[in-house]
Amino acid sequence: MKRISIIILILLYGCGEKTIAGISNDYTPTISYSINLDWNNSEPRSITQVDIKWNKWVTNDSTSFLSYYVKDVTTENDKLLEDFTNTSDTTYTIDFATGTFLKICVIANYTKDDIDTYISSDTMQFFTQPLSPASEILIDTDPLQHNLSWNIDDQNNASGLIIFRSFIQEDGEIPNLLINPSNGLPEQQEWQWEIVYETTDIGTTFIDTLNIFSDYKYFYCIKMQIEGSDVIENYRYSIIKPAVAEMINPINDHELNLVASNDFEDVIILNWDIYDYNDFYSYEIWRHDDNLSTHQDLISNGQKLVEVTNKNLNYFEDRFEIGSGKKWYYLIKTFNNYGQEVYSEIVEGDTRL
Repeated sequence: MKRISIIILILLYGCGEKTIAGISNDYTPTISYSINLDWNNSEPRSITQVDIKWNKWVTNDSTSFLSYYVKDVTTENDKLLEDFTNTSDTTYTIDFATGTFLKICVIANYTKDDIDTYISSDTMQFFTQPLSPASEILIDTDPLQHNLSWNIDDQNNASGLIIFRSFIQEDGEIPNLLINPSNGLPEQQEWQWEIVYETTDIGTTFIDTLNIFSDYKYFYCIKMQIEGSDVIENYRYSIIKPAVAEMINPINDHELNLVASNDFEDVIILNWDIYDYNDFYSYEIWRHDDNLSTHQDLISNGQKLVEVTNKNLNYFEDRFEIGSGKKWYYLIKTFNNYGQEVYSEIVEGDTRL
């Protein structure tokens, strides 16, 4: 049962600014208990949900356990996700849209001497990977038709596919692709994108014969989606592929100003300046434990930690077997929606002992 008086106190004190900034474990010094929120690695990672765990409440003579609260504190408007009153309930599964990053806070509520309410909280960034897009799109142009082929990652879980097409006249402006987040469809104010193929029987080829004229230039984009999902965000567009390979939009020059932390024990926090242009496609965050001299060396030999499809996300918490007193080297690779790239500088981060 929810406790309204406790909610008010939690809004005032639980998961405060220090928590949201990155690392937390607020607790009363006289209580030998900390939450230690973490991924629940006994469950397989999913692209549509996140499994979390925390430490079980430690019973003692001076306090009485009330509940665990699980909250979404990504924004200033905290959202209560669940209230557990059993001390043994220390795992929870949260539905996430694909490619979503959220700050999750778990709060342990308890009383001392039947008078005051105390709170211990811990906060982490959790996320799901995005759907894998259709990749390596090829267009073979014949008179009055375009023969499309592409590759699909067998693990991307998509169950539906839509091919969008746009076209311009010889001297027309190369189209962009802006997605309306309310319906997951292309905005049509500036560029017309029409559906030329839609199926739940996903294949890797399509022949477009719909009004193919030699004096128009054609552009294609493939949308993968999870059919029947209650979450509209469960989709992924490919990069835009022109039928004439040279007709692409170059990426804008941008300084990402990547910074990595060096003052936490079990996490390195990355911050950067967002790529604030409407041709954004994704960020890729790469890591290596050697100070390699070039972007290509780090990508060829390093590890891709995550792909980010939210343009406005500007931080990431690296907790992947991070170690203590360990140095890591990072870069961010940014793509526009024609697959053009820009890189951050390689930066050093480390954890303290």
